[in-house]
Amino acid sequence: MLDFSPEEKPLILQVGGDDPKALADCARIAEDWDYDGINLNVGCPSNRVQSGNFGACLMAEPERVARAVEAMRAASSLPVSVKHRIGIDDRDRYEDMESFVRTVAAAGCQYFSVHARKAWLQGLDPKQNRTVPPLRYEDVHRLKQSMPELFIEINGGFLNLDQAENQLGDVDAVMIGRAAYDTPYLFAEADARFYHWPEPPRDRAQWRRPCSLTSTPGLAEG
Repeated sequence: MLDFSPEEKPLILQVGGDDPKALADCARIAEDWDYDGINLNVGCPSNRVQSGNFGACLMAEPERVARAVEAMRAASSLPVSVKHRIGIDDRDRYEDMESFVRTVAAAGCQYFSVHARKAWLQGLDPKQNRTVPPLRYEDVHRLKQSMPELFIEINGGFLNLDQAENQLGDVDAVMIGRAAYDTPYLFAEADARFYHWPEPPRDRAQWRRPCSLTSTPGLAEG
């Protein structure tokens, strides 16, 4: 299940857990498999995840997350990132999130992916937790302003590249989630738009043709 094709890189492995030793083992495995980074999930609010004491409930235990990050960094040379919410339940003030991030950053984490919704650990299912709590982009922007030395990525509600581009003056990166599998073709223009790739994107008909997997990275010849 860890296998992947070279065309998928750069690729980050996301893991969940609360045991620093086990997560350190995960980091070593990720490096052995030649992933480009490892990400700790501190954002999932499902009951199943909570029963294992990981995911969003760990926002209430920043010191534990910090110990996990420290162990993962010591176990491999991969960059360690943390994906989290802006808050959980009644711990949803901006100050609560900033305190969490500062504690984890002190352990050496420099990369944070922030879902701009709080999570209710009881009363909402995972699907509702992706839509019912209101988006608070301004809290993520404020986090970047407060800690400009950190790499801050924003997540939540972005459906196209225009919306993503509008965020890039306030944060370092934008995560597009559900739209990535609902409308994967929207990424066809991303290389040209953001990374100045010289070739025009192929249209949908071209993408349906058989492709060579040995062509120039980023493009496949029909």
